[in-house]
Amino acid sequence: MPCQIFTLMCRGTTICHVATSGLCIRRQTVVTEIEGDIDSIPLHSFEFVNFKDLRSRCGNNSLLTDVLGHVVDVREIEGVKKRSRLLEICNASIRDLRGKVVGVTLYRDIASGFFEDMLE
Repeated sequence: MPCQIFTLMCRGTTICHVATSGLCIRRQTVVTEIEGDIDSIPLHSFEFVNFKDLRSRCGNNSLLTDVLGHVVDVREIEGVKKRSRLLEICNASIRDLRGKVVGVTLYRDIASGFFEDMLE
């Protein structure tokens, strides 16, 4: 799915956006100019997607993906051999707002940190 770009339209004296989401700027909105190193601003965007769209994004870091849901299962940390190395992984399941479940595998430090957080 390509990035969605929104445009602004004039309707008489008001401006409205043409997209599924928008940006609302009102009188009390404060806009601050960024000073200094603007190259430190990440060039990534986030987009919420359904589970069915996740597989097409595997290995593609040009768009970071968020999924709304909750963790329904966390497995024990296990070691798996990958390219002659032993890696720690943690398998988990997440249920989205529609009730669909997707499996997620976390690796290395993220796996152990996530598993420890789930124990607390």
